[in-house]
Amino acid sequence: MGRIYDATWGRLFSAAYDRLLKGTEDAGMRERRREVLAQARGRTIDVGAGTGANLGLFPEGLTEVTMAEPDPHMIKRLRPKLADAGAGVELVEAGAERLPFPDDSFDTVVFTLVLCTVPDPAAALAEAARILKPGGQMLFVEHVRAKDPGMARWQDRLEGP
Repeated sequence: MGRIYDATWGRLFSAAYDRLLKGTEDAGMRERRREVLAQARGRTIDVGAGTGANLGLFPEGLTEVTMAEPDPHMIKRLRPKLADAGAGVELVEAGAERLPFPDDSFDTVVFTLVLCTVPDPAAALAEAARILKPGGQMLFVEHVRAKDPGMARWQDRLEGP
């Protein structure tokens, strides 16, 4: 039952993801992403790239952008956007806790609205530190539990799936 539920939820969540976030993105989240991502430099990895909300927001002049995403349903929605992104953007099918790169590989590691979906956030952060070059940087745009009781209840409902 769990595997069927996970597959169904994954398909539904990925299909609705961009529409669900549109209001938040239009209300300022896209600009917040752009502000944070403007700090990226060198070889950059976007951990948990999802459907590609960060594409088009990275600054010019990066050496390389790698989009890491483990969910096949999100990847299905990400691939067409990557085709439009042009050269220099690579997709790697991998989860945040086990990234297939040697130590000290990236200048910038990016997490945006992903740690709430990672099964082991501490392992993901340790993995990011491992692949980060000395003097590199981690950039975050994450959310916390809402103070508004109604919104917090929705977050609680969605946390399990």
